[in-house]
Amino acid sequence: LIGISILLLIVPMIVIGMTSYQKSSTSLEQIGKTNLQNSVEFTLATIEAYNSEVSKGTISLESAQEKVKGIILGEKNGDGTRNINASIDLGENGYMIVYSQEGTRIAHPSKEGASAWDDEDENGIKFAQEMIKIANNGGGFTFYNSALPNNKEQIEEKVSYSKVDPNWDWVVTASTYMTDFNQPATELFNIILIVSGISIILGVIIIWFSANLITKPIIKVTEQMAYLANGDLTKELLLIKSKDEISRLADAMNLLHNNLRNSMKKVSETSETLTSHSEELSQSADEVKMGSEQVASTVQEL
Repeated sequence: LIGISILLLIVPMIVIGMTSYQKSSTSLEQIGKTNLQNSVEFTLATIEAYNSEVSKGTISLESAQEKVKGIILGEKNGDGTRNINASIDLGENGYMIVYSQEGTRIAHPSKEGASAWDDEDENGIKFAQEMIKIANNGGGFTFYNSALPNNKEQIEEKVSYSKVDPNWDWVVTASTYMTDFNQPATELFNIILIVSGISIILGVIIIWFSANLITKPIIKVTEQMAYLANGDLTKELLLIKSKDEISRLADAMNLLHNNLRNSMKKVSETSETLTSHSEELSQSADEVKMGSEQVASTVQEL
């Protein structure tokens, strides 16, 4: 009973937890990819707006390009790095990148001006070339592995959405780690694990307590039946306070106990009566014997 009850408790919770995690993870990945795509489209729209100003002659091309870099990443620091713009939310480790057709990083938080054309991940994928190729084919996603910025020893899967800007021929890319997508789902899964663990522990305790409430009276009835089977009628009657079938079984056992005890009492009384009569018969027989002996002695004398 305990094993089956625990299985009925654990299996549905595991199924519900895994299903919820899978669905939430899939949904969050889709939302994250949409966010990457929207960020690229926003950047392309920003480039379009500034390119119009360049065409009107109100701003130089160099200034317009620097403005766009400042919007999608941040103003350039003295050491050549850029602070990631918090208003463009691409996850904890996500950011915007702009490549040239030759793979040079036109805009990057820390490697601006460096070439990424020959860079490879652990699987030998030249991800910059893949991004540029996909971007020139109308835009799309690229998946590759990369070390986390704050932990170079931890390699995680990374996803990027790239598309070419027709005005400046930039390959605009929004990139982040899959763990950033799945972080809310992982937190949800951890909560499910904690709640499931607490529920299972409480469930086991309740099931154990309930099983003992059922089995203890049954054990008492079984022991009482063993005593009756061995002819021991000296035990006290069962006192079970529950209002269920076990209580009715105990009442029937007590009735049997009383009936057997009464029967044995009657048998004992009858046996005592028979013993008394037997003693009287034995005394009468002795008297008859004595009388017979006297008669025989008298006959012998005669």
